[in-house]
Amino acid sequence: MNVTVQTGGSVEYSFSGKSGSLASGNHVIYVPPGTTVQLTEKPIPILFVSRGFEVSGGFLPSNASVLVDAPLSIKALFSVNYVSVGAITLAIAIVIAVVALLRIRKAQA
Repeated sequence: MNVTVQTGGSVEYSFSGKSGSLASGNHVIYVPPGTTVQLTEKPIPILFVSRGFEVSGGFLPSNASVLVDAPLSIKALFSVNYVSVGAITLAIAIVIAVVALLRIRKAQA
């Protein structure tokens, strides 16, 4: 089974008493034919969200079981959590503005 993990998270897998975690990149896992593999996406907290798995013929949810009965390629999809990134950016801008105002007041005193 070929697993590609996009930037933004990792994938945990388990089958037949074996388990592991895959970081961003391309990975090959030997899975005996007829085996069901449990896959779970783990996005980087706050910054990314899971989008599920892309497989030939469609998509699977971010927590899925797949029967491996032939060579299989799976891609774990993640996307930026724009709401969180925007909030972090805004908070940084506010801190910078407050520090600048305090320095101006101190210089005027």
